Amino acid sequence: MSQSINRSLCKALDRMRFVIFTSCWVIALSLLVQVVVWSLCSFTELRFAAPEAAGEAPLVVQKAGSQGSTARP
Repeated sequence: MSQSINRSLCKALDRMRFVIFTSCWVIALSLLVQVVVWSLCSFTELRFAAPEAAGEAPLVVQKAGSQGSTARP
């Protein structure tokens, strides 16, 4: 009886060791990918550039034939 419990415990500990080892590798690889993506975005032009104001007036759409009049029909 004691020997079968020891075998079961040994199998469970081996499985747990494998799962922990695999999880650590997944976390480490995720961190590596995150650092690579962060460095590419920080040190290259992959990020979005903020649009600069050109100093031009905004585009105004008017009805054809109304040359600047503000009177309503």
